Amino acid sequence: MRICIIGAGIGGSCAALKLAAAGRTVVLIDKAKAPMSRTSAMNPGRSALGFHYTDLATGYQMIEGSNHFDCMFCDMRIEDPGARYFVVKDSQVSAEEYLHICQLLQAKYPDLYYRVLHEQEYEDEVDKNQIVLGIQTKEQLINIPKLVATINHQLKEAKNITILTDHEVVDAKKEGEQFELFFKNNPSVKADRVINAAWEYRHKIDSFLGHKPSFDFTNRLKVLAKVQLPDNMVDTHSMMFVRGPFAMMANSRDGTAFCTYAPVTNYSQTAEIAPPEHWEQMITSDQMTEEKKVLGNKIVEGVSGYIPNICHATLLEVRAGVIYSEGDADPFDPQSAMHARDKSGISELMPGWFSLDTGKLILGPYYASQLVEMLK
Repeated sequence: MRICIIGAGIGGSCAALKLAAAGRTVVLIDKAKAPMSRTSAMNPGRSALGFHYTDLATGYQMIEGSNHFDCMFCDMRIEDPGARYFVVKDSQVSAEEYLHICQLLQAKYPDLYYRVLHEQEYEDEVDKNQIVLGIQTKEQLINIPKLVATINHQLKEAKNITILTDHEVVDAKKEGEQFELFFKNNPSVKADRVINAAWEYRHKIDSFLGHKPSFDFTNRLKVLAKVQLPDNMVDTHSMMFVRGPFAMMANSRDGTAFCTYAPVTNYSQTAEIAPPEHWEQMITSDQMTEEKKVLGNKIVEGVSGYIPNICHATLLEVRAGVIYSEGDADPFDPQSAMHARDKSGISELMPGWFSLDTGKLILGPYYASQLVEMLK
């Protein structure tokens, strides 16, 4: 059986590695020049173990995904004292509701650690006048550069994986029991099974075979600012403010950090089956354009409303990637579907054609294991 996987991000790459390890012949296809070089590489590396989304089903899924991730990619965490989460005065959940969610998560997963912080523990890090609750966790960031390098090495070493980069899928058809994929500037490829893990282009590629989603979805262009931390913040915790249109700072432990500020970070969105063409420039260009510089400075300014010392940080880089989610994506709406991410997963749209919504980076190995079982 020959399996073609479209998309060499975290979902497609993990599927390729797991299937190859199970003895399958795999062709891994991506429009980029290398695996793991688009949205999966533009990631601050958060695990989001249920403390962020405040939705139990999402929390359970993230914890399960994290366990699979650590089994597949050991020694991939950044050594740090653990992330801190803060409920602020205008959060969409109360301190009591938030603590209840934490208690339920810990009841199901006793090894999941958190504790309530005393004000004195965070008063030098954040604007304490905005905080109604702070918790300490053991949630550690994923080392994204190391992960990208590791996956690329493993893909190249695998004897039964063929990697086709610079291959943009422009059409697909089914003939009998086989599928044929057509590319922009390359010969077509035939496969017995296809796993479409093309992330923001997944629905467009599914549509080549006549399938369009029967549900609402959103592709969101998300912008992150990478900063050089001031000296007095180098050892600070990663911090997230929940739940609503707030801020996040992920400390990479090398003197830099990634920051988001929801009103600026959520730069653009679409419900079309293919993202706008001008998004590509934001995603693929490393240039610090004037537009990116303005966005980066606005993110830093927004984060400083919660973490005052970040105003002394130096803007280094602005990255963009696409976040896919089922439903709408309005961070200002407490009922928005973006506040729960439990609808990701694998769908067999027709016999032999699978559509993979990885959901979050941490879930890549989790769904790859499921694919191995489904293709036995």
